[in-house]
Amino acid sequence: MKDTVKEAIDKIVGPGPDIFGDPDDPAVKQRRAALAHSRDDGGEGEITEEALDEAEIEMKCETAEEEAGDLGDFSESDYAGRIAGWQFKTELIYVSGREIEVYYRRPLGSPGGTTWERIGHAESPDALELRRLVYCANQRDEGLAEEERRRELIESLFGAGSVPLVESLIAAGRPEKPGPAALTPRQEAFCRHYLTEPSGTRAAIKAGYAETSAANEASRLMRK
Repeated sequence: MKDTVKEAIDKIVGPGPDIFGDPDDPAVKQRRAALAHSRDDGGEGEITEEALDEAEIEMKCETAEEEAGDLGDFSESDYAGRIAGWQFKTELIYVSGREIEVYYRRPLGSPGGTTWERIGHAESPDALELRRLVYCANQRDEGLAEEERRRELIESLFGAGSVPLVESLIAAGRPEKPGPAALTPRQEAFCRHYLTEPSGTRAAIKAGYAETSAANEASRLMRK
């Protein structure tokens, strides 16, 4: 009977912790107590500030890597002002029966012991915005770290204060990107006529191209 009940439950909710063993078995007692505790804490209910406070004290947080693939389309430049002066981090904590990402910030350049301010979690209404802030701040910090490594490398080779000169020499040695080729007067005329003439062939004729070659010229000009 016990096995039949367990199989029926597993079919409905999926396999869970084995609480159908010997009731006097300490391991079974522990699993039953843990299950009852998670129910008392609200199970899959709302994440409360009190629950987060308790979880932060009781659980050791592990830093979680933020993945850009979950952030959707957005412009990083729009977040430059919002991350200025702040350092952000994401941590995983176990609360109310499940793991959840929690987001924090503190002033940029704070000493190591400075307290982090919790600004939300993965189930907050603004969770997507918080993930974007964390991502943009990480990108900024990686860029600054790369600049620092570059500065240290240049100064190790050429001495202190050599970065501006070396950077200017590197920039001067790069080939300039060719700009767009200038249009001839007839090509400019074609462009002006095409704005009011939906037919490329007729626009080419009005610009002065021969009628016999206007279609080919229009096609060439449109590609250009």
